[in-house]
Amino acid sequence: MANFGIIIKIQGKIAIVVSEAGLFEMIKYRQGMFVGQKVVYTDKDIISKNKKHRYFISAIARIAAVFILLMSFFKFFYSDEIYAYIALDINPSLELMVNEDTIVIDVIAFNEEGKNGFRWN
Repeated sequence: MANFGIIIKIQGKIAIVVSEAGLFEMIKYRQGMFVGQKVVYTDKDIISKNKKHRYFISAIARIAAVFILLMSFFKFFYSDEIYAYIALDINPSLELMVNEDTIVIDVIAFNEEGKNGFRWN
């Protein structure tokens, strides 16, 4: 489809035109173009900013996908942080600290029976 526009600025290999619809568009510079010239251009001549960055965006998306895939196979964020406290108020009184996988990390005894009778292996 042919478009008509007037060149308002030339930057290197790019000419900026104002189309008949009032849109500012970047087109490929052709030999002999000058500011104020009325030109005919097609959709193939239009330079889109999205086309310039499309490669970089797709590369970043691929890297992110690989990283997410690796995170699902390996436990990068595994930690022995305390997830819950379980208090047993029978004789002996104990408090168990467990992680997210319900593995006991630490035990605190609250009375003498708990301190004397409990062995941590």
